[in-house]
Amino acid sequence: MTLSKKYPVKFSVAMTTYNHEKYLAHTLDCIFAQVHDYAFEIVISDDCSTDRTQEIIKEYHQRYPDIIVPILQDKNIGVSKNCLHNLRSCRGEYIVTLDGDDYFTEPNKLKWQIDFLDKNPDFVISCHRFQRFYEDTGRFDIDFYPELFINNPDGFEFGPEKFFDQWLTQTLTVVFRSSALDNTPQLETFKYCWDLTIFWTVMTKGRGYIHNFFGAVYRIHSEGHWSQKNIDKKYTQNYLIFDELLKFDPYDIHIKRIFEIHHNNLLWRASENRKPLDLTKLLNNSFTIISDDNWGAEVYKALGIPYQTPFVGILIFNKDFIKLVSNFKYYINQNIQFVPISQSTYVKGYQENFGKPYPLGILGDAIELHFIDYASEEDAINKWNERKEKNRL
Repeated sequence: MTLSKKYPVKFSVAMTTYNHEKYLAHTLDCIFAQVHDYAFEIVISDDCSTDRTQEIIKEYHQRYPDIIVPILQDKNIGVSKNCLHNLRSCRGEYIVTLDGDDYFTEPNKLKWQIDFLDKNPDFVISCHRFQRFYEDTGRFDIDFYPELFINNPDGFEFGPEKFFDQWLTQTLTVVFRSSALDNTPQLETFKYCWDLTIFWTVMTKGRGYIHNFFGAVYRIHSEGHWSQKNIDKKYTQNYLIFDELLKFDPYDIHIKRIFEIHHNNLLWRASENRKPLDLTKLLNNSFTIISDDNWGAEVYKALGIPYQTPFVGILIFNKDFIKLVSNFKYYINQNIQFVPISQSTYVKGYQENFGKPYPLGILGDAIELHFIDYASEEDAINKWNERKEKNRL
């Protein structure tokens, strides 16, 4: 008979941090507010923050020396290594994942999830629903697939066949069996060992269950590691993650299928508009491009000629772009008034894509100019006026 493994604590909260001083105390307090009688630890691995994050970790360690386990990097080792080092340091029977800027809202969530896993040994991972909080606008939104719960009022189980098609969860909702990471030396060989890689590895050891309750809040803000990435970088990152997974397990049909999707997405993003253009075929290289999504700037760069348009680093949503080009002479001569991004008609769309603040200008009384590549209103208006005047628009 094989003896079951003994664990010094029931669960470990695996937390990685980097410049989370604004949020970390709140995040830690929400863990201590959980209702249960389990022995637990909070393993915090900080990737050499440049703000007061490490000071806050030390303060909480002094207050809770038997619970807080600080791992303070003295140099930046990167997201993947920091995450894996953190997980390998956890000693609990279960691992609870939570980033240093998110927080729990349901005080019974850990008790419910651990109780479920205790009673259902065939399941290796438990998660639940969450809210998204857009820090820059103060707006709350629910998770990505509420329709999945219409006919599943209690929740539902899932496996690898559903895991990638619908990203059901985030780090802040997950509890999994630490034993699912036993004998997984391949993780140390991965360059992109992020939450997707970890959860997929866990899912190879059993089934998952998502409970139909809201138990945590995912913050979206300009300092967030993922929020800072633009769309192209996100596409590339996902491709690289699945490329690593496929190289490790080339016969897995689920990885193979999703890898192809990300591969095709990359090919589409790197479409003909980004290929070098043959300038010798142009009879006139003095032209202005009125672009709604920054592709005009890509054409100028490909041709190796200076920008000849003020529409650089600007996103315009389709409805406004049609209105702009339908009466271009009128709108191009109107003034720009800057307003808070929370006043945008398209607040949901741009926050989900960019997740960080940028200048929002109103051209005339109707056209929204999203200066996504500019840090300040002054820089945005100066470049707009300079390029507009230079090209006599």
